[in-house]
This record gives sequence, structure tokens and C-alpha cells, in this order.
Amino acid sequence: MKIASINVNGIRDAVDRGFLDWLAQQDVDVVCVQNIKAKSFELGDHILYPDGYEGYFLDAEEDGFSGVALYCRKIPKAIMYGLGFPQCDHEGRFLQADYERFSIVSFLMPDGSDQKPNRHLWISTKST
Repeated sequence: MKIASINVNGIRDAVDRGFLDWLAQQDVDVVCVQNIKAKSFELGDHILYPDGYEGYFLDAEEDGFSGVALYCRKIPKAIMYGLGFPQCDHEGRFLQADYERFSIVSFLMPDGSDQKPNRHLWISTKST
């Protein structure tokens, strides 16, 4: 299985810059996408379900902030939205696809800024 990961820094802008054309040219089974910065309900089907892929999105509650996605050629057995920590999951940073013998995660780690109020929560989840 081939996997790619890309930080698009805004899915709509990335589409305008040719992201979907790039995706169509890739010989990959799963694409992990970070920094969607959009609500999935605001996106068109051409972004949610590009040719040959099923799209799975985890939005951040805050508009224009983080968000992750997975584009999968083969439908996973299960999708896990978030880590189960409400203090962190509202930021839309962790999306996991489970297959028969492995799992794939699209994860956007918070930046190193000490100004982030929940930064300590993310650091503590890394050790669990």
C-alpha cells in the first residue's frame, strides 16, 4: 500500500492551485491531508469525493482552523474521528482509518507556541 501525506494550508486554496490534479496523478492508496481550514459541509463533492477516492474529514470547530482528512481508494473497516479527548478533539487534528492489518492516521500536531491554551493536553496525550 502506498501512502502520501500533505499539508495543504487550506483545502479550497489548494484546489485552486491544482491539488485535485496532483491527486489524480498520484499512484497512492491513501492520502493524509492536514490543515483543511474549512468545514466539510461547505465543500463540493469534487473535493469530498475526488475520482477514485472516498474522503473522510474531521473539521475543527473554529472556522478557518486546522482540520484533517483522509482520501482512501479502499474503504476502511472503521474510521476514528479524534482521540476521545474533548479538550483536544474540537481542534480537528486526528483522523484514523483502520484496515484489516494496520491503521493510518492523518495528524496535525499543534505548533510549538506556548500561547496555545491546550498545548499541555496534546503533550500529555503523546505519552498515552
